[in-house]
Amino acid sequence: MFRVVWAIATLALGGCWYASPISSRGHGWTSPTKPFVPPDRPLEEWRQLMVDRTWMYYSKYVFYTPADGRAFLWYAGEKRLFIGEWKLEKVPRPGARGLHSMLCFRYPGAAAHPVSEKRGDEWSCGEPFFYLGGDPINHPHESIAGDIFGLASRRDAPFVFTWDEGMTLAKLQARVRR
Repeated sequence: MFRVVWAIATLALGGCWYASPISSRGHGWTSPTKPFVPPDRPLEEWRQLMVDRTWMYYSKYVFYTPADGRAFLWYAGEKRLFIGEWKLEKVPRPGARGLHSMLCFRYPGAAAHPVSEKRGDEWSCGEPFFYLGGDPINHPHESIAGDIFGLASRRDAPFVFTWDEGMTLAKLQARVRR
C-alpha cells in the first residue's frame, strides 16, 4: 500500500519541490521579482579599486591594471599574456535616466578578445560592480594591491594554470614561489 501511495505522490508532484511566484523551476535558486540593478559609484571610486591591483575573476582570469590604462591578462590555459587597455566611462543606461559606469577592456594585439566574442581591438564593457564589487550570482573575485606576479614586466605568463572553481591568487602565488 505504501508503494502505491508513494508512486502516486511522485507522479503528482513530478519533481516540484517548491513553487512560488519568485522561485525558479526546481533548481533551488530564488530570483528577485525585479531586475537586479547593480549599485553605481562615481568613476573615481571605481578607478581607486582598479589602479595598481592584481585581481582574479571567475577563478580563471588574472588581471593586473596599472594607473596608465594598460591591462595585463593571464588567462587559464594560456602561456602568453594578453596585453591591452582598460577604461572606465559613464554611458546612458538603456531604459533608464542618467548615466552609469562601465568598465571596458580591449586587447589590440589579439585577433579575438580573450574574454568576450568581440575582436581583440574592440572594447568589451560591463558593469564595474560585477568585476570589482562582488557579483552575488557568479563566482566571487579577489584582489591584491600591486603587480604580485610581475605581469607588467613579462612577455609570457609565469606558467600555464588550469581553471577550477577553487583557484585563488594565493594558490597561484604559491606555485610561482616554488
